[in-house]
Amino acid sequence: MDLATKTKTKKPTAYQLEVLRRLAAGELMTVDRMNMSHLGDQIVAYNCRLVLVRERWIMRKDKTRNVEVQGNGFVISDKGRMVLAQHG
Repeated sequence: MDLATKTKTKKPTAYQLEVLRRLAAGELMTVDRMNMSHLGDQIVAYNCRLVLVRERWIMRKDKTRNVEVQGNGFVISDKGRMVLAQHG
């Protein structure tokens, strides 16, 4: 039995899937000083980012540095790739 069948994951919304697809394509979700998330030039809804982090579908690129530091942000996790493969 593999990890995909053992864990129960929440079904992502279409918006969350789109964010996961863009992250899987290599984009970086950045956070500015006002705690606004950006994916390229598009703003990501605050609640979407919270769900993605809570479900561990995304993670910080460099956990030793603050997420607001330039060049750091959120990337897709292995669990996020698994969810994208199941529902994407």
